[in-house]
Amino acid sequence: MFVTENPSVVAATQERMPLPPTARLVCTSGTPSAVEVAAIARLAETGWRIAVRADFDTAGLRHVSAITTAQPAAVPWRMAAGDYQASLSASADRWNYPLDPAHLPPTPWDPELEAAIRRHRRPAFEEGLIDTLLGDVLTGHPPQAGH
Repeated sequence: MFVTENPSVVAATQERMPLPPTARLVCTSGTPSAVEVAAIARLAETGWRIAVRADFDTAGLRHVSAITTAQPAAVPWRMAAGDYQASLSASADRWNYPLDPAHLPPTPWDPELEAAIRRHRRPAFEEGLIDTLLGDVLTGHPPQAGH
């Protein structure tokens, strides 16, 4: 199951392709509530593979951390430093505002991600990786850890 914070990812999926029968895409429409986090954690406990992602900003990193903390079997989906770099380029024209590194939460799944965001001091957004994300959803399986 793919978990995203942005309705735009769901909309793009609906516009471009039908979901394969092996894939599920859930959108929290922003930071997930405690109820959503607990429900996602319970799905993982019953055998669902959970891949979670969000924007590369303070709220998005907290979103991913909340779910991976509640369910350690959940994996960050395209939330590594290289993904940030790719998304940063695509996001530059759309949202060009500084990110306050003082409020940036840690990224224990990839410490280099936190370091990269601190260096650039810019957010980057899921829409910047939309083709890659849709490719992952099309396979019906979350990418392997570290991808």
